[in-house]
Amino acid sequence: MTPTSQAISIVHATRVWLPLTMTWLYNQLRHLPDHIANHVVCERVENRDAFFFDAITTCPSGLSRWSQRLLRIFGFQSFHPLLNRAIAQYRPRVVHSHFGHVGWENTKIAHNRDLAHVVTFYGLDMNMLPVIQPKWKQRYRYMFQVVDQVICEGRHMAANLVALGCPEHKIRVIPIGIDLERISFSPRTLEPGSKPRFLIVGAFREKKGIPDAIGALGRLKQRGLEFELTVIGDATTENRDILEKRRIQVAVDRWKLSGQVRFLGFQPYERILQEFYRHHIFLSPSRTAANGDTEGGAPVTIIEAAASGMPVISTTHCDIPNVLGKSNRQRLVREGDEGALAHAIDQLTASGWDRLVRENRTFIEKQHDIRRSAQAIAQVYADVLNSSGHNPSI
Repeated sequence: MTPTSQAISIVHATRVWLPLTMTWLYNQLRHLPDHIANHVVCERVENRDAFFFDAITTCPSGLSRWSQRLLRIFGFQSFHPLLNRAIAQYRPRVVHSHFGHVGWENTKIAHNRDLAHVVTFYGLDMNMLPVIQPKWKQRYRYMFQVVDQVICEGRHMAANLVALGCPEHKIRVIPIGIDLERISFSPRTLEPGSKPRFLIVGAFREKKGIPDAIGALGRLKQRGLEFELTVIGDATTENRDILEKRRIQVAVDRWKLSGQVRFLGFQPYERILQEFYRHHIFLSPSRTAANGDTEGGAPVTIIEAAASGMPVISTTHCDIPNVLGKSNRQRLVREGDEGALAHAIDQLTASGWDRLVRENRTFIEKQHDIRRSAQAIAQVYADVLNSSGHNPSI
């Protein structure tokens, strides 16, 4: 066997398996090559039917999420017994921690067991945590010293990781992959005189910029534009999300858009795909939140919507310019600017977008195919095992 085809047992660690907003992680694991044996360690399981997975090690069902949080507050890492149990059961050669803070928790065990350790950063772990809790800067610096490889999705994220102290040679940029076999290309057309239908998909968090999108459409309504807007997403139980939900409703009321906007709440992935093809234009004006939270890279929904044949109105935030074709990239605006968003929408609906959406699809097929991304992750596993000389103590 070649190094990349040898059977490798991997333990994937994440807090929750799996929120509806993280379909991309499920796709990532299930598209890893057949020689990868995947096992999940998590504190709790959600949406089991939507994201079925055979090998899951989790906390006892009687241990609530609040109990888990209390344990962490008092310095007890709930991942430690879970990870030890999974290591004993599955005898992995690699621990793959999803999110930087999870990686820090797992660093000691992986190091002591002489297991290869790969950590993937996704956004809030890189931007928000070090801002609201500076101790994470020191924690990450230690983790970067001993971790084998750090994965991120784009050049912007990579630069931020270097700024946090991660050596450049330990960073592997692997674009987020999407399942193009499930997302057919159907270029939208807007018939003269018809209402454009806009779609927003995302949790109600400040970084999503949903009030900015509503404000931009409100400005266009005042100029005579008739439209429909669908919003898929909602607030979680976190206070910051609840506050953002209020800001979104305030924006709807301010611009008198209640008759044009429908809120569908969180929806399963299949419903999101269906809604893609019922709409003309995808809105995703991401911005940096007051607490430092960012997309880190780019929302996966932008990539999926663009792949389906929708033009995207978005911002130059983080790695968003790196996931779209040239024509769409040129239409991105600075974050937090309702007026610029309104102008971009106005220009797009006036000029058409056939070339733009075709460029997007071609670009995404080359850069964001889930099979290519999964193969690149498998190669990381092979590389760290070949170069690190780990001799697992299990």
